[in-house]
Amino acid sequence: MIASAENFVREFKWRGAFELECIYTPEGEVYLLEINTLFPAWVYFATGAGVNLPAGLLMAALGEEPPRDWNYKFGKLYVRFSDDFVTDIDLFHKDKHLWGGLV
Repeated sequence: MIASAENFVREFKWRGAFELECIYTPEGEVYLLEINTLFPAWVYFATGAGVNLPAGLLMAALGEEPPRDWNYKFGKLYVRFSDDFVTDIDLFHKDKHLWGGLV
């Protein structure tokens, strides 16, 4: 995985955040599913555990050496969820207080 990430950075001269999504087969083979050229959705989990990845990238972009202290906090849990809501547009417009005044 590290070699794949290094190859990606070298070949594409990538200078930002990215995430490689891969799967392993039972035989130990690694297959690349996709490359997301942004911080992954779980980036705040790292910050909550004590490793602020966006701040480190910003420091590097400004020519500063970011901290390399990986003494992050153990025992953390991150839960991310989304919810879909389908309703009639008239109800949406009628009950503006339900939507925090966004309508």
